[in-house]
Amino acid sequence: MSISEALRVLQESVIKYLESGVKGIKVPFFHAYLDGPDDLEKEKIPELKKDVDRIRKALIEGMALVEEEVEVMVPVHETGYSPLLGVPVEKDAKVVVKSLLDGLLDQCELAIIADCGFGKFSAPQEKIREAQEQLKDNIETIYLSLPLGVVELKIMAYDSNNNLKQGRVADGMWVPFRAIGLVKFEDKVFAFAATMDCGSGNWGLDELGIESLYHLAEESSLFNAAYKKLMGEEFNKGKIPPINPEFVSFLKASSHFQQELNRVCSRWREI
Repeated sequence: MSISEALRVLQESVIKYLESGVKGIKVPFFHAYLDGPDDLEKEKIPELKKDVDRIRKALIEGMALVEEEVEVMVPVHETGYSPLLGVPVEKDAKVVVKSLLDGLLDQCELAIIADCGFGKFSAPQEKIREAQEQLKDNIETIYLSLPLGVVELKIMAYDSNNNLKQGRVADGMWVPFRAIGLVKFEDKVFAFAATMDCGSGNWGLDELGIESLYHLAEESSLFNAAYKKLMGEEFNKGKIPPINPEFVSFLKASSHFQQELNRVCSRWREI
């Protein structure tokens, strides 16, 4: 199944399950973008972003899809086959759809930062590159499904061993990409460190918890600014509320959290 077919599955699912069969009643800008040309005026980008975010949240809340699996072409380094050709692989439709939505959401955020639209309404490449730099440590809202319902978290990957502004460069192979960041849940905050596996592209957690917060506070030169950006106040080691260890274990095992981790950390892959 091509990307266009995966988008068809997504759109049909949205109409059937989110909009109860009435196309455009809840996410009109999403449909207008998929059905129209790639060119989109900047004034419509914020509304498209709201629609995409609404669909992402609906998926976490349990919105079904019209198909359970989709066939996609994957990078050959994930399969071990020919170094020249991709191969079709059946994947969980929700994983594929979530990836498509994440990509569209990042496009919206880039356009908003660059103050432009899509296609012919896009900004010059230099301005897009500046927006990409700003997006790297952007604070993202994510949703996770718990037994008691869907919860909202904030996440940011604020630094990396591939931070050119800080004079650090990694290539992803000989020197694996590594990123550090913060997670906010209610009034609680904790930190993470993750390393990208060059085979799968997933970012494996090296650290996650309050202990990592204290470690980064001492070791990371960019920590204080990132903490204040996320929490709205200076870091105070004596005022950090405890976090339930079971919640941390849940995050480590959550496929949804893994996808969000991949999303924010992968912004630091550019060389």
